[in-house]
Amino acid sequence: MNEAKATRYQRLRRRAQAFGRLAAGSVLAVFAFTPVGPLTWAAAASVAPRLPDPAAAGVALLLFVAVVLTACAAAVFPTCIRPVRRIDAAYGRAGDARRGAGLPAALFVLTATTAAAVVVLASARAAGAAWWLVSAAVIAAGVVVAGRYGPALLDRGAVRPLGRPELEGRISALAARAGVPVSSIQEWVDGETSSTIATITGVGASRRVLLSSEVAREWPDDEVTVIVAHELAHHVHRDVLRTMALDAVILAAGLLAADVVLGLLEGSVGLRGPGHPASLPAVAFVASAVWLAATPIRHAQSRRQERRADRWALARTGHAHAFSSAIRRASARRMADENPGLLTRVLYHRHPPVVERLELAARYLQEQQN
Repeated sequence: MNEAKATRYQRLRRRAQAFGRLAAGSVLAVFAFTPVGPLTWAAAASVAPRLPDPAAAGVALLLFVAVVLTACAAAVFPTCIRPVRRIDAAYGRAGDARRGAGLPAALFVLTATTAAAVVVLASARAAGAAWWLVSAAVIAAGVVVAGRYGPALLDRGAVRPLGRPELEGRISALAARAGVPVSSIQEWVDGETSSTIATITGVGASRRVLLSSEVAREWPDDEVTVIVAHELAHHVHRDVLRTMALDAVILAAGLLAADVVLGLLEGSVGLRGPGHPASLPAVAFVASAVWLAATPIRHAQSRRQERRADRWALARTGHAHAFSSAIRRASARRMADENPGLLTRVLYHRHPPVVERLELAARYLQEQQN
């Protein structure tokens, strides 16, 4: 892979994504801190006044959230989505541009956002001043439940049997020794255009190993085994729960900051506190700003977990050569910048740089030979 080409690709993509975030944030700020938000809520509330409560309130809230999301999407499309599609196509990554698009994704975002809005409003009315803490706890619990039961809702047409009995046996045995048994090992058909090469979904008895089609069909057994071992390590060390715990703390901090801002602005531009739907854009704006500011912390935790998973995978399989080969394949698949600068690592990278991971494998191999 041409390193300069990969660096340019990632830089262009990051720039487009930054413009998209700026555009979405600007639109959200208009709804949050100008009369546009209260006026939009008033219009939404007037649409279904004859419906019985709480149906009228629910319809109004759904319409309000849909209008705000549509406005943000309208700003993001020309500034981020369309440029990213062009960049991906220019660099032979057209498949990536289609991910996360379409009606199902839009409905999911609308549903999730509306549910979060309901949690905030209900918490504000039931818990009073502690609404931000209750909201963070409920939303975090919802994420945990989704991780527990979400795999059962996965489209069965998106996966199929792996068809490699020997490899399945090796992975099952490795998982059993690690104390992380899996229910099945399958080919993830939708993973063909994804940058994810392997993942383990669910918890407990619902865990499934999903391998992208390229990995399932083309990668050697040793490479697949060491990559799955890396994913198993995250379950061994409970990294998902650790990540969710940190995310919950950051979310709580963001909602607390929103509570402070709403307290300072209450009575201006129609804001009436966290219990009023017109204040939801302000809550979302402030919480998102705190979440974005905490990016270095979240990524630092992720890189630490990834390093530990790499070491665990090498120690459990001993496949240093296969690990290096798999990392190179995955890097080429994503067109990753193999040795980014410090600031880029801090702000954008959830994994250690490719160069660092290859050096780890080389050290492990040298230690084994000594």
